[in-house]
Amino acid sequence: TLVIFYLFVPGVVQGVYGTSEGPAKLLKSADNCRKSLFRSTGKKKYRDNWLKCIRKYGLIYSRYPVSEQAPWAMFRAAGLLSGLYAYSGRSKDLDRAIHLYQQLLRKYKGHRLADDGHCRLGQIYYKYEKDLIKARGELLEVCKRYPSGDMRPKAESLLNRISGELRRKRKPRNRISIRANKKRIAVKNIRHWSAPNYTRVVIDLDGPVKYSHHLLDADPQHGKPRRIYLDLNNACISPQIGSPVLITGNLVNQVRIGRYKRNTVRVVLDMLDGGSSKVFHLYSPFRIVVDIRGKQKVSTPVCGIRAKTVVIDSGHGGKDPGCTLGKTKEKDINFEIAKYLAKKLKQQADLKVFLTRTRDDFVPLEQRTAFANTKKADLFISLHTNIDKDRKKRGLETYYLNVTTNPDSMMVAARENASTEKGIGELQLILQKLMLNHNIQESKRLAHDVQKAMVSQLSAKHRGVRDLGVKYAPFYVLIGAEMPAILIETGFISNPIDRKHLLSQGYQRDLADGICSGMLYYLSRAKLDCIYH
Repeated sequence: TLVIFYLFVPGVVQGVYGTSEGPAKLLKSADNCRKSLFRSTGKKKYRDNWLKCIRKYGLIYSRYPVSEQAPWAMFRAAGLLSGLYAYSGRSKDLDRAIHLYQQLLRKYKGHRLADDGHCRLGQIYYKYEKDLIKARGELLEVCKRYPSGDMRPKAESLLNRISGELRRKRKPRNRISIRANKKRIAVKNIRHWSAPNYTRVVIDLDGPVKYSHHLLDADPQHGKPRRIYLDLNNACISPQIGSPVLITGNLVNQVRIGRYKRNTVRVVLDMLDGGSSKVFHLYSPFRIVVDIRGKQKVSTPVCGIRAKTVVIDSGHGGKDPGCTLGKTKEKDINFEIAKYLAKKLKQQADLKVFLTRTRDDFVPLEQRTAFANTKKADLFISLHTNIDKDRKKRGLETYYLNVTTNPDSMMVAARENASTEKGIGELQLILQKLMLNHNIQESKRLAHDVQKAMVSQLSAKHRGVRDLGVKYAPFYVLIGAEMPAILIETGFISNPIDRKHLLSQGYQRDLADGICSGMLYYLSRAKLDCIYH
């Protein structure tokens, strides 16, 4: 609401327009904020850092609308909003950016930034809105009205590209349509999990598709609820899918699926309440995930009280053995350690403990995270073992969710995700949008506490324990977790020393003791903090 206030509601006029030092100083402060934001990759991951700078600019053009600084402030605020959209994917951010550029063109027609405003709008319509006609209109304004302006070369370059795309669209499509029909991707299933303040819906397909998603506000006059819809291109509906799919919860009433156009399937989620939504896709197999969270802020477990619920995820299971070497299977080692850890944690009177699997079952990665969210877990621990071509490589390492350029971390993530390193590269682009409000810092703290405790506990009783430290990578199983979440690689089954340790019940118990100690230490020192998603 603060953002909307500063962007759209004129403030109280202070000072004399155009002559007061107020707007000049405010613009300098806002520019410094923007420079600091763009210099830091870490700062750009958090929405509040963007909003802080946007508010600073909003203060200038709302209080001093006729000052020479006002159009610059409006232009830079719009640029920040479009930049924020590239991270957040929230349509409201992009709508506000478009509104500000349009407002700039209306209020400051003769300003030197006018051609920049038209050019930026053209780029937004082309890149994000996929509206070639609107984009072309804005870019033509640049060339016609400002033939000597510095934006003309950019505008002409993009106009040439748009003209080429429009020509291709006008070509006969009969042959293309016939080919596409033969290769239509089937929507196989719709799965869902719900809690009072969280719903996850997963759309399973038998291959990758291009898709778009949109949020529509409620339309009381026509009796239509707030809804999210996804258009899946070159897709068809499997006969076994029923529609609608009813969902029990406070956020989503039902999921409807139907044929929208000849080669387009539309999936609609009818909402019961407001809140935020995130849409992303995963591979192997291809599926689209929609996460919906309620309006109210959910605090992490570190807001002055002890955590009450812990979810332990023993990696792999059932038809997915994980890493294997001879008769040694990762899924079995993970499960044994998980059981020891659960037993140890349950001895704490104020902790509830849940396992994502209680026997040798296959559980999809996105279901594990959804399970933790629906249990309102305060901590999430995913247990795994490692493998490498180099049999000398050994040691323990703990991961938290973040993008990475480290090739070893990417390889580990690709293996645990049952994906490829190319797929990990695409996933990292998705994560840039998903992690603006993600509790990265708390997961990082938990990872360090657990890693240190594991190594200390094991080194005291066993020889050859090697500390590989805390790392970060894009793991499917950690995406969307609403609590501090980590993934532990307990050792390399490809290394004789690690393998001997991991197959030993005594070592497994000591490892579980170390993880437990790290978790409890994290909780004890985190009681002083109060961090919100």
